[in-house]
Amino acid sequence: MWGLSHRELFRRLAAWAESKRAEHNRDMTLAWQMANLSNAKKLPALDRLLVKPASEHTQSFSEQRSMLTALSKRYGGRVRRMALNG
Repeated sequence: MWGLSHRELFRRLAAWAESKRAEHNRDMTLAWQMANLSNAKKLPALDRLLVKPASEHTQSFSEQRSMLTALSKRYGGRVRRMALNG
């Protein structure tokens, strides 16, 4: 795990989070169906029990820059300009 690049690490974390969401939704659906079959008097709507996937939001450069600045202030780091290739 320590030998992974940031991109690989975040991809693995995203895959793990998606598998946990799917596992939760599968379990909730099964529990809801079992309660429904046992003629429970009042059940919440199934869609209220399921976890919705997080919306994919790509940060703009200015959002990334402001987050980096806030983190550097918080942890005492220094923000440097990097030369772009090309």
